[in-house]
Amino acid sequence: MNTLIKILLLLLLPLLTQAQVITSVEHNRVIFRETFDDEFTTRRNGGTPTDVTFSKGVGTFNGTTSMIDYGRFDNLVDDRTYVFWVKYLSGGGGAGGRFIDNGQLYIYTSSGSTTLTMNNSYTSTDAYQTDVWQMLAFTRTSTGTANIYVDGVLSRVVDQNSGTPVVGTTNILIGNREDGARSFDGEMDLVEIYNYTLTAEEVADLYNNRRHTGDQASFLLTSTGTGVGVST
Repeated sequence: MNTLIKILLLLLLPLLTQAQVITSVEHNRVIFRETFDDEFTTRRNGGTPTDVTFSKGVGTFNGTTSMIDYGRFDNLVDDRTYVFWVKYLSGGGGAGGRFIDNGQLYIYTSSGSTTLTMNNSYTSTDAYQTDVWQMLAFTRTSTGTANIYVDGVLSRVVDQNSGTPVVGTTNILIGNREDGARSFDGEMDLVEIYNYTLTAEEVADLYNNRRHTGDQASFLLTSTGTGVGVST
């Protein structure tokens, strides 16, 4: 009997180890999570929506006036990872629709060229796709070293300079900037901010272990594991 138990433990250990990694990535170090639940008052971080439609766990932004204002819950200058599950319709307001913006950090679709940009200084090489759910992830250290991932894969050369992080000058906005001229055009299903920079392996785990169900507008967690930019 003891031998049988040992064999079972040896077989189960890899699965248990993987589950622990997935749990750590998804829960332990998340400082912000927006799930776009239909009942906005239950949202973990609060926030004030303007012209955003909520249905089946998806927030729809109109590309002109939509945004959600979350106040200043974080200065966004320390090591951070930003994860967005999105489905584009177009480049959005000014062909530069924002994922997130606080006046000093802004991640957006750049110049309608279907690439992703951070703070005008770091642009992805991979294009986003329209009308398709994609996971976009951005890591940035307190010194400005940044990486962009599209569907779990690094886009462009590793560890690019995005400029030195500076404390934000506006509230943290999802889907627009303060003047309302850069609205995201499309749908968002999940936004997360982590208080550290995820490794390439952890970003891949997030993508591989979350499967968007499409019409149901939700994610399936499994036991297996157009351009974007960042600016200051």
